Amino acid sequence: MHVIRLASEIDYIGWREAARGLRLGGVAPETVMWTVEGQDGLFEASPAAPPAPLAGRRGFSAPKVFMELAAKAILNRSDERFALLYRLLW
Repeated sequence: MHVIRLASEIDYIGWREAARGLRLGGVAPETVMWTVEGQDGLFEASPAAPPAPLAGRRGFSAPKVFMELAAKAILNRSDERFALLYRLLW
């Protein structure tokens, strides 16, 4: 299980960087737990360094329109928004 702790409820940049590292590392959405700094949780956050990319994997890109919508969706109050966005990116 990868636990990612973001700086705030609207930390789009933190989500984007973590999601990119996870995706490049081939980390499946169901193995990631997203939390926000200051929220009590049972799990410690993963180290700051993203997982290493899998051998033979190249970078990827997401459509600009997806990233623009993700920046807006981060503002939603749903606790599941980070996980949902990562599943969509995957």
